[in-house]
Parts: sequence; structure tokens; C-alpha cells
Amino acid sequence: MPVRISKTEAGDVPPAITTRLRPQRDRFILRKGAVKLFDDVLVTTLATDLTMTVDTDSRFNELLAQCDKLSLHLIIDQPSANAVGRSVTCDLYHSCDGKLWLNKGTIVSASAAANATVQGFGAEPGTTPMLSLAKIKISCTMATAGGNVHVVLWACMRDDG
Repeated sequence: MPVRISKTEAGDVPPAITTRLRPQRDRFILRKGAVKLFDDVLVTTLATDLTMTVDTDSRFNELLAQCDKLSLHLIIDQPSANAVGRSVTCDLYHSCDGKLWLNKGTIVSASAAANATVQGFGAEPGTTPMLSLAKIKISCTMATAGGNVHVVLWACMRDDG
């Protein structure tokens, strides 16, 4: 049964209702947690396929989809000579069944540099609702076979209060 909100004689919403309908700037944004999604070395082995693509572990799929806002911290280090200048890209995918995935877009991308640790940051603003499952697809293209790069990916999840 729908709830009927009656207005006062002055035409204002009753005070008991206005406390629940505060503007977003007054709401608390709660951090649901930070988690290391990936910490491994990406390696290309075949000369015909120089792109290495890996998905985050499926144990994170429900956790990633529970947040309103998602930010990613990408760390790239220890690149081989043929990985220098190549970018690592993280795309957000979501799904209801875990079989068919839709791309929500690239969240963060960074290029490997010689003898340096490179960081990248990106966020999914939460303007479009997330389906029940989410994962991150990490992709890197090497210049030649045998290229490798160490990749670490952290996620911070937040909810509007």
C-alpha cells in the first residue's frame, strides 16, 4: 500500500519527512572496504599473441558489485625491456548471471616505465547502477613475446549513506 505524505497548511513537507530527505551533500559516504584484487606478473609467451588479459578472481565478483562507487589504484613495476612504454588497462565489467558480461568502461590505465614504479588512479562514479556481479579485466600488450610486468591492483569501495 502506498504511503501518503500530507502537506501542512503552509504547503511544506512535515519536519519528520524532511530529516530523511536531506540533499546528498549532507549524507555520509561510507567506505565499505579496500581490497587487493590482483598481485601478479603478466607474461606474454606466444609471438602471435602479445596481449595478456586476465580477470580478477571470481571470489571478488559479489563484493565489487555491492558498492555505489568504486575506485582503483593500479601499480606497475619491474617491467621487462619490451614492456616499457606499454600500457596496462583495467576495464570494469558487470553481469547478472556471471556468464554474459557487459563492459562499463575503462576505469584506469597506466604505462610501464623503465626502472620505475608507476601508479594510476581511476574511479567509477556510480551514476549507472551496477548489476549483481562485477569484475575487472586487466589487459597489457607487450612489444615482443616474453615481455612481463608486475601488476598490483587495489580497489576501494564506497556507499552513499
